[in-house]
Amino acid sequence: MGGNTQCGGSFAAGVSAPNAPSYFSRSVLPPCTIPPGLSIVATGVHNTGNGNQTYYRCLGEGWITKVSFVVVTQSGAIQLSIYRSNGGNGPPTNQVATTGAMGCPPVGPVILPLNQSVYMDQNCYFGWSNDGSSAAVQGNALIANIANLSIFPGFGWIEANAYPPPLVANPSQVISSGIMAFVGQT
Repeated sequence: MGGNTQCGGSFAAGVSAPNAPSYFSRSVLPPCTIPPGLSIVATGVHNTGNGNQTYYRCLGEGWITKVSFVVVTQSGAIQLSIYRSNGGNGPPTNQVATTGAMGCPPVGPVILPLNQSVYMDQNCYFGWSNDGSSAAVQGNALIANIANLSIFPGFGWIEANAYPPPLVANPSQVISSGIMAFVGQT
């Protein structure tokens, strides 16, 4: 992987993701897992545990070279990766960019560079995993109460025992709450 890549297909300009409220429209949002502003409504902590990989669908659109998030527990090693799906509400499939494995950064806001720039849209996922340590990131634990995740099939996925993150994703469980705040940056 190197250079630039497009994560997946896209919706027509100005068209919202399937079944999504209008504030999730890709024509409004930058690449993110939670619309800006919602992530401060309620916060929670997420630890993938046992080296699991979690995948969160991108709600916005745009080119990114970095990913930002908040570390709340520094421990062991982590890796963030970008995956594409085959479209629609499908699960993540192929890894298209990554931060590479690294020691978990210190507690606080973090911006990590990707190994290449990637074009994100609603066919893309932010994925993160740890080495089974207690490393944890912050997100919106109550997003399900704000934007009922039942209307977002394929919004998030879990893949057991997936550290380091696989090149081809094989998630087996849908996430029903607790979406983490990842934001792509240029």
